[in-house]
Order: sequence, then C-alpha cells, then structure tokens
Amino acid sequence: MSRSTEKWRLALSTAAVVLVALSGPAAAQVTREADLVAWWQMGEGATHDGSVWTVPDDSANSNDATSVADADPTIPGVPFANYPGVSTATQFGGGSDALVALDDPSLNFGETNFSVSMWIKANEGNLSNWQKLFAKADYGANTFLQCEVEPGADRLYFSMRDGDGDNDLAVNIGPWNGEVWRHFVFVRDTEVNNKIRMYDQGVLIGEKDDPDASIDNIGDLYIGSDSFGSGINAAIDDLRIYGAALSADDVAAIYNDGAGDFVIPEPSTLALLCMGTAAVLLSAWRRRKLA
Repeated sequence: MSRSTEKWRLALSTAAVVLVALSGPAAAQVTREADLVAWWQMGEGATHDGSVWTVPDDSANSNDATSVADADPTIPGVPFANYPGVSTATQFGGGSDALVALDDPSLNFGETNFSVSMWIKANEGNLSNWQKLFAKADYGANTFLQCEVEPGADRLYFSMRDGDGDNDLAVNIGPWNGEVWRHFVFVRDTEVNNKIRMYDQGVLIGEKDDPDASIDNIGDLYIGSDSFGSGINAAIDDLRIYGAALSADDVAAIYNDGAGDFVIPEPSTLALLCMGTAAVLLSAWRRRKLA
C-alpha cells in the first residue's frame, strides 16, 4: 500500500469518526429510552397548519399532540419559543390553551407502573387556583390522572382517582421563580412499597401509599390544561411518560444538575466539526493528487 493511499484511508476514517460523533447516540443520552411510551420535546419537529400545531411523539408509539387554541382570537394555538439552554419549549397561555394527545392503549396504565417527567418555567404572579400541568380524565366518573397547582400556587397535587377512590399527593414546592426551569417527576411504583412519589430538581419531596387506582380508558391526555379549560400560564419542555417506575438514580440522571440528559451540540460546535471534516478530506485529496 502506497503512503498516499494510506493517508487517504486514514483521512476517510477520521472523517467517518467525526460524522458518527455528530449523528450517533453520543449527542443524546436519554435515560431509559426503551421504557418511554410518549415523549414530546415540545417544539422540535413541530408542524403548523393554519392555527393548529402538531407536536410529534418521539417514542415508538406516535402519540402526536395537537394544539387547542384559547377562545381569545389573539392566541392562534400554542406558540413555540426559544429558551436559553433548553432549545425549544412550548409556552401555554392558560385557559383552554393546550396540547392534546388522543387516548391510546400505550397511555392506559391500569394498576401498573408509570412515571411522568417534565420541565416547567412559570411566574408565580401568572398562576391561579387549580391550573393543570397535565390531565387525563373522565371527570363524570370521578376517574382521572392529573397534576395541578393548589390555591396559593406553592403546592402541587399529583392525583389518581378511580371512582370513589382518592389518591392525592399534595406537596409544598415553594414559590415559583419565573427565571428558573424546574424539573418535576411523578412516579407510580407498585413494586417498591407501593407508593406514588414526587421529585423536584432531582430530589424526592413527597410520597404516599398507592390505593391501586386503575388508570384505563379515561379520555385524551391534555398537556398544559384539561378538558374544562383549567390551563396553566407557563412554559413546558421535554415532557416524557415512561411505562415504568423511575428510580431516584434515574430521576437524578434526567435532571443532571439542571442540564438535562438530552444534549444537542450547539450550532457553533456543529459548524466547527463540519469545517474540520471538510479540511481533513481536502488535505487528504491534495496529498493524494501530489503523490
């Protein structure tokens, strides 16, 4: 093998490594990705048709969510906004402003394990009583799965009810800071002491015994509101539903000291890597021509 051929192959190998680094899984380390039953990145890949947005489900179940516009005609659906450090998030305006994923077997958990992970940024002055972060409900039958802000805004209710059963985990979370993203995880664990749990910023802040409420066939899943229009005025990002009970280590991994576990290289980094790849190929080509 000539030295020029060897250098050419070395250059190609180097370029391939760089390209794999750009496109492969190293760019994203999603915690327990195989257990995701729904994953809305809340902006990435969203499409727009008139006043309706569709936010794709990036799990294997295609539970895409579509926007429901508030009655106020100045709100043409759910707008998307860029936030530093979190790529793209969805800003909800309260009321009936919501994203809705249709009822699906993958979102019916019966009496089994599940977890909900989400990032949210809210200004305390914009919150009011019983605004929903998410809700899946048949309120007529008093059967629902939801999370809502208690009056005063400094408590969260994570609730599961089945007919006349009652399972509300209410936890003090302190005041909201409109400049800070908060990461909440809600877990139902039927295997370890049969509990429901709430985590805030990677830390367990409350748990309660689980009375085995069945979450099945209770309607569409509303994100940012409920079917009655009790919506929250807040930004939501990276909403995941797992068909498993996340452990404390899993929650800490997703929170990752506030950085999240899903990292996409900055555009400047991508540009530098692409320029480096082009330089390697060009240099190898020139040397081959001169050999």
